[in-house]
Parts: sequence; C-alpha cells; structure tokens
Amino acid sequence: MENTENTENKTPEKSEQDKEEQAKIVATRDRLNKVLQDIKEWNATQFPEADLPGQLMKLEEELHEFHNAQEENRLKEIADVVIVCAGLGRWKSLIGYHILSLVVNGAHHTEVNKLLDAVEAKMAKNRARVWLKDGEGKYHHDVKLDEPAHANGENTPA
Repeated sequence: MENTENTENKTPEKSEQDKEEQAKIVATRDRLNKVLQDIKEWNATQFPEADLPGQLMKLEEELHEFHNAQEENRLKEIADVVIVCAGLGRWKSLIGYHILSLVVNGAHHTEVNKLLDAVEAKMAKNRARVWLKDGEGKYHHDVKLDEPAHANGENTPA
C-alpha cells in the first residue's frame, strides 16, 4: 500500500541555529523600535517649537552630509539621518519612515545593530549639547559649547 500522507503541508522543524538567528532578528527589531521611539520623545522634549518644515530642511542637510561623506564617515552620517528621521516620527512623516525603511530593510541584523550603536553614540553627544534654532527653523548645536574640546583646544562641528 502506498503512503498517501500529504508531506507538502509539513514544515521541517527549525534548527537551533535558525531559532537563535530568528531571536537575534526579533531583538534587533525591538531595539530599533525602542531607539527610534526614544529619539522621537527626546526630539519633542528638546525641540518643542520644532515643526515639520524645519525638520525636513534638517533632513535635507543631513542627507547632503551623508552623500558627501568620505567612506570612513558614512556610518556617522547615516546615523545622523536616522536621528532626524526618528524625529520626523512626531509628525508621522512618510518621508522619514520611507528613508528609515530604505536604510534598514534587507540589512542583516548585525549591520542594523552596528548602525544603532552609532546612533546611540551620537545621541549621547546630542543629549549633552546646547541647541540653537536658526532663522529657517532648523536646530544646530552650539559648536562653541560642545565637549570635549579637540586637542588643539578648539571645537569643530560634529
């Protein structure tokens, strides 16, 4: 008698390695969501008078910096883009959401975590900075007050 059991509907059990990889993916997604939410909340607290046009101008500025960055600075610059896009979440901006999805979708969880490390390092600096609003509605940190000072005793924009 032939075996007529339908084997097409059976899915092979996941290996331990597959389960561990899936857990890392979920943990990375959770970390990403938490970091983005934290930045959005910080943005609202730090820049209560900010508006969508000013934030979009800031995004344009950061995208130019990323585009023009040398290879060794690209991770730092894309971290700045992510930070601005997270701030755009205050206004439920599709532009910010779309750019974030372009940055992280399809990236391996190790690369996303590397990016999140850079974002968190930059946010530690941002939280310690003094911020000033310019005439166009964008905010910039006060370079003169940034710490720590460079070896020559001067501060330069980060």
